Amino acid sequence: MCVFQVLSTDALVQAVLQKLYNLNKSIRHLHMLLILPVCETSEARPYLTAADIANSYKNLGLDSKASMLHGLSVLEMCLIIAMNHLSQIYDRDPFNFEMVYSEYQKFVQKKSSVQNFEKAVIVKAFEHLQSLEFVLPLEGLASSRAQKEYTQMYLLIDPAQITDAVQKYAGLPTEIQHWARSSLC
Repeated sequence: MCVFQVLSTDALVQAVLQKLYNLNKSIRHLHMLLILPVCETSEARPYLTAADIANSYKNLGLDSKASMLHGLSVLEMCLIIAMNHLSQIYDRDPFNFEMVYSEYQKFVQKKSSVQNFEKAVIVKAFEHLQSLEFVLPLEGLASSRAQKEYTQMYLLIDPAQITDAVQKYAGLPTEIQHWARSSLC
């Protein structure tokens, strides 16, 4: 049995590859993941191990997005949670700002203790999340001609990273924590 077959059936390797795929589907990121472990092979250690791949993933800094989540405002965290819910509902299909805004408004109307912001403030928070590259516009001609609010976007954060950030976010209101944990709004 070849090394690839052994590694591809390992649960740790599968988890790392799934996280990588959820974050970014490009071959470039897979190449970056594998280059370090492959370069560390030698005559004494000719095969890759699952631990090599897991360590490479940790060293890549792909979880820098997770650490950046800790510095977001409560509104921005709410928008991330709304995008995560939309990604779950539509099986990771693209969404647009109006869909995120609608999801956020539904939550705010259910929970009166959460502050409701003007749409212009929410647009700015959404644009800030774009500048941090938490969301990425769908490539293509259709998206370049669409109004800003209707541009199709992808969430580039893994649900596990969001869950971790919500748990570690000091001072995040309880209602928002419960919303983040609920599978659907």
